[in-house]
Formats: sequence, structure tokens, C-alpha cells
Amino acid sequence: MSATDFVPIRVSTLRGEASLTFKAYISVGGKYILYCKEGDSLEGERLQRLQEKRLKKMWIHTADEDNYRQYMTANIEAAYDKSSNTPIESKDGSGRTTGCRRRSDGITR
Repeated sequence: MSATDFVPIRVSTLRGEASLTFKAYISVGGKYILYCKEGDSLEGERLQRLQEKRLKKMWIHTADEDNYRQYMTANIEAAYDKSSNTPIESKDGSGRTTGCRRRSDGITR
């Protein structure tokens, strides 16, 4: 597979407790290495290692783009689920409070 077969995704969009609906790869030396299989989650040490390494993006195969969009939609809906007892600020799966940061250019992240 070549680089044109992959598209980047932000690690910050992945939730630790949610099972992936796609294969997630990391790029090492121009090669794409499978990091997490479809159906697995990034819970626990996996997500923590990514955060410690300050990895900002992972890669998915272009054929999985629709699966990634569905994953994102499901996680957004779960984050706003009023029947959940988990505060929206901590729904990234890490157990720590998260929030948006306002950049100097005024864009909220």
C-alpha cells in the first residue's frame, strides 16, 4: 500500500472506551503499521502511550473513511446523551477532564 491509500485522523478524536470501526495505523519511517484493529479499543495503556508520545495523528485506509465518519457520529451522539451519568467534559475515555482551548487566532479546539 502506498501513502495515497491512507488519510490522517486526529488522535484527539478517538475515545478510549469506544471500539474502533476501522483499522488505525501509525506512520513510522514512511511505512504504515497497524496499531489497533477494527473492533478493538484504545482503552488503558494504548491511549496513554499515544498521549505520552504526543502523537497528534494516526492514519486510516481510504476504504475506512465512511466507517470513521460513523464512529465519529456515534461518539458525538454519546457525548450529548442526557441519560449518561458521565459529564461531557470527561468523555474522552481517559478519565481526566477535557475541554476546548481557544487559540490566539480565536479558533476554539
